[in-house]
Amino acid sequence: MKNINVPHRTSRWWRKNNITKINKKLKINIIPNLMGKEIIAVSHNSLAFGTTIKGEIITDNDIRIDGKVEGNIDCKGKVVIGPTGDILGNITCSNAEIIGSLTGNLTTREILTIQSTGKLKGDIKTKTLVIEPNAVFIGSCSMNDGNNSKVQTLL
Repeated sequence: MKNINVPHRTSRWWRKNNITKINKKLKINIIPNLMGKEIIAVSHNSLAFGTTIKGEIITDNDIRIDGKVEGNIDCKGKVVIGPTGDILGNITCSNAEIIGSLTGNLTTREILTIQSTGKLKGDIKTKTLVIEPNAVFIGSCSMNDGNNSKVQTLL
């Protein structure tokens, strides 16, 4: 019987042959550090509670906001407004989840979810809308499927 050497996930061979597959699936970056080793970093942004930003935010990655933003947000990924998050401005993104508060217009290309603690005051343009019980929505909503065809209402 012959011994078979199976490479471990931390070996150079495994990383060389599999890291590009992981990068594409998880949207991660490989960052070399000063010691010559690689650090794997997940690509997302966050704004912590107690932090205030006045101005425009533009990002290609997902962002979670638990602080306060006074300005517009343009995101190619998902925007999550945490329970302590408060935004005064307009948002354009792929997907959004509102657990905190948004005062302004919101445009999503895919799914908008307003959790039970979420508050949205403004107009919405989205493909799919999910509103949980006890959520607050004051404004108008425009929905389409991207093909400009008729929208059907299901009860």
